[in-house]
Amino acid sequence: MVGGAQRNETGSMMNHADGKDDERHNQERNMTTPESKSVTKDPICGMTLDEATALQAECDGKTFYFCSEHCRHKFLSTSAGAKAEDKSASIPVSSNPGTLIMMHNVKEGVRAGLVATAVLSMLLAMKSAMGLMPSLDIISMLSGLMGCGPVRGWIADFMIGAFIFGGMFALLEPTLPGGKLWLKGVIFGVGAWLAMMLAVMPMAGAGFFGMNLGMVAPIMTLVLHVIYGAVLGGVYAALQSREHGHQHVHWRAKEFAAASVSAQLRKLDG
Repeated sequence: MVGGAQRNETGSMMNHADGKDDERHNQERNMTTPESKSVTKDPICGMTLDEATALQAECDGKTFYFCSEHCRHKFLSTSAGAKAEDKSASIPVSSNPGTLIMMHNVKEGVRAGLVATAVLSMLLAMKSAMGLMPSLDIISMLSGLMGCGPVRGWIADFMIGAFIFGGMFALLEPTLPGGKLWLKGVIFGVGAWLAMMLAVMPMAGAGFFGMNLGMVAPIMTLVLHVIYGAVLGGVYAALQSREHGHQHVHWRAKEFAAASVSAQLRKLDG
C-alpha cells in the first residue's frame, strides 16, 4: 500500500512536471512564431510581409500592412486628414494604395528631373561659352515663344524639365521598354526630342527638326536629350534603390531584434 502510494505520488509529480514543460514549450512557440502566417505586401515599397508582425493602417474598412514606420508614415502623410494610428485606434485614409505609390513615384521623378535639367543647363551654358552653334539657343527660343526675358526662360526650362518631364517619366516608366531605368530614361529623352523637333522648333520658326538652323541642330539636340534622359533615369533609379535599401535594412533590423528577444526568453526559461 505504501509503495503504491509512493508510486502514484511520483507519477503525479512527473506528470505535473511534464505538463509544465509542455506549457513552457507552447509559450516559447507562441512567442517565436506568430499564429497567423498570412502573407501580404507593403503598398508603398512592395516588400512581402507577415500580417502578424507588420505595422498596420485602416483605409475604407481595409487593413494595410507596412514593413516600417517610414512606409506607414508615407502612406498616411499623402492622405488628407489622416491621423496617427495605434493598434487600438483606426485611421481613416481617403486614398487608395495605387494612388499613393503613383504620387510617391511622381515626387521622385520630379527630383530626378531637377538633377537632369541642371546637368542639361550646364551643358547648354558650356555650349554658349565655347561658341558652338550660337543660332541654336534653346533658352532664347523658349523666351521668344513665351514673350519674356531670358531669366523667365531659364525658369520655364527648369519647370518643364523637372515638373513636366520628370513627372511624366515617373508615370510612364512602367510602360517604357528598356528594362534598366537609365535606358528607359534615354528612350523617354528621345521621345521628348521628337516632340521638340515636331512642335517647338516649328513654332519657334526653326522648321521641322530645326532644319532652318542647319543639319547639326537636330543631331546636337538629340545628343542633349539623350544625356538628359540617361541622367533622369539614373537618378530616378538611385532614389528608388536608396529608399528600398533603407526600408530593407530597417526591416532586417526589426527581424534581428525580434530574434534576439526570443533567444533571451528561451535562455531565461531554460
